[in-house]
Amino acid sequence: MPSITTPILLTCSCGTSKIIKCLANRDYSNWRCASCAIKAKWADPEYKKKKTENAIKSWQNTNYCQLQENKHKKLRKPKRKKFTTAELKQFQSEHSKKLWQRPEYRAKIVDSSKKAAINKPHISDELLEYYRSAEYRQLMSLSSKKIWQSNEYKEKQKAGLKARWQNESFRQKILATKSTPEFKAKMCIIQSDPEYIKKLQNALASLPKVSKLQETLYSILNDLGIKYYREHNDKPDDEQCIIGPWSFDCIIPRQDNRTLLIECNGDFIHRLPTKRVADKAKSTYITRYHSDTHELKTIWEHEFACKERVISSLRYWLGLNKIDIIDFEFGQIKIEHCPAKDYKPLLQKYHYLQTGGRGGIAFGAYLRDQLIAVCVFSPLGRQNIDIADQTARDLSRLCIHPSYQKKNFASWFVSRCIKQLPQSYRTIVAYCDTTFNHNGAIYKALNFTIDKIVNPDYWYRSADGWVMHKKTLYNRAVNLSLKEAEYAEQFGFTKVFGSEKLRFVFER
Repeated sequence: MPSITTPILLTCSCGTSKIIKCLANRDYSNWRCASCAIKAKWADPEYKKKKTENAIKSWQNTNYCQLQENKHKKLRKPKRKKFTTAELKQFQSEHSKKLWQRPEYRAKIVDSSKKAAINKPHISDELLEYYRSAEYRQLMSLSSKKIWQSNEYKEKQKAGLKARWQNESFRQKILATKSTPEFKAKMCIIQSDPEYIKKLQNALASLPKVSKLQETLYSILNDLGIKYYREHNDKPDDEQCIIGPWSFDCIIPRQDNRTLLIECNGDFIHRLPTKRVADKAKSTYITRYHSDTHELKTIWEHEFACKERVISSLRYWLGLNKIDIIDFEFGQIKIEHCPAKDYKPLLQKYHYLQTGGRGGIAFGAYLRDQLIAVCVFSPLGRQNIDIADQTARDLSRLCIHPSYQKKNFASWFVSRCIKQLPQSYRTIVAYCDTTFNHNGAIYKALNFTIDKIVNPDYWYRSADGWVMHKKTLYNRAVNLSLKEAEYAEQFGFTKVFGSEKLRFVFER
């Protein structure tokens, strides 16, 4: 036999080989691998019987069972990770869609689900009874509220809804559904239901006291330099806003005239039965008890869509005739990137389209940290598909505060904004709508050239002559589940075809 330090190659009958250091005085002629040795042991009936009896005794011991269970938990394999990259998620989604488009695959899944439901019920009767209990529903309600109230969940839902609404087919489907007589009749029944009204009141009570319409009104009054009293979200309302049992959105004292009370009413909320009753009661209270000292005025949401109408109304009510022009030097102006939260209020008050459009790269003109003008360069829209350079930018919004109008300021501001644009945007496109008395003088001064004349478009005019852009009216109609024509008829707007649009192009 070899010595203890001599390695030797051993081969089992199953073909397994192993190199080991042999021990002296030991016979390795019948060597077997570990697997074959265990099989040989279990082939012996006596050994098998003895191991089975020992296992039964062990499992009858509670401590042994607990030990094995803990060991099993530690050795349990972790769950497979979900897809973490967008490419893998997209691949899995497309693969699943292709499978589901096959009729035989769908039939197979349905059959297997039915068999599973018949042979193995999803939940037992005990669990079903527990699910139906009030305690379980309350527990699930509290858990759901925690999830719904989290900012992460809200942002995720908001992003998902926004992405769906950008799908043209989805929008058309929703609008078609809302315009049917059946849907409108159903909504009338729902809105008159006392339980629905109670839920709506609770929801309204949880909203901020100061609405966006009020914030817009306060901002306009600030620009006009008007002293007023208002409601607040983060502190008690100004005491002047409380008259008897009622609180008013805005109070403006006037010399040699009655105090002006202003209410900002949303088109949808203030046409609900309960709101109508409250508004009627508030108006009656002022008329009956305070008509000699106070005058109540209401500005509706659709009126805010015509900013000049609101400003003109305020000037008429307050006896103002002109805007004070503030003088400044171009050297005092700082031009910087402007976030949407800063420039959107300016557009809402002083731009005829009001909205920020498609967004994009925005530059603001700041005078002593106050935004007095904004210029927005957006991606090309559908009307510019004939532009050869698809990396071009559309000068979609240009707005200057009326108190800071100055000769050559607009062209000076736009030229410096264009210089700050990345060099990758070689072409700048701009439109002027002659309907609103825009003739493109600013663009001509900047060496833009007229590239195209767009056919006349339509817009809307109210009975007293105020203008509303068609997109603004369309958005208002969608919010009220109405068609464009229905909204125009209900609020007294007439479709008017305006003049042509001029398209200007600038090559850098």
